[in-house]
Amino acid sequence: MRDTGKLEQISRGVYRLADGSLPENPDLVIVWRRIPSGVICLISAPAFHDLTTQIPHEVYLALRRGAKEPRLDFPPVRSSRFGGKSFTEGIAIHRLDGTGVPSHKRH
Repeated sequence: MRDTGKLEQISRGVYRLADGSLPENPDLVIVWRRIPSGVICLISAPAFHDLTTQIPHEVYLALRRGAKEPRLDFPPVRSSRFGGKSFTEGIAIHRLDGTGVPSHKRH
């Protein structure tokens, strides 16, 4: 399907229908699909919730302490490690283009 132009590759292992619309937050969707154990955090979380005018140049991702460093060609990811309640508290699941993406709740 990719060779015939029906699918478009947007990241390694992540495709979309060529005639479909782009996701609302494509970077967040791509990161979550490739790294489902991560949680959107730090600058990326308030940017998603429209709580800042800052536009992150990377997707900031929280991972459990001891997790492997994610390997992703695109988009750029900056990961941080958290343990216990620092990782699990305040997480909400947001629906983005049919995908449930975890993010720290806005306050």
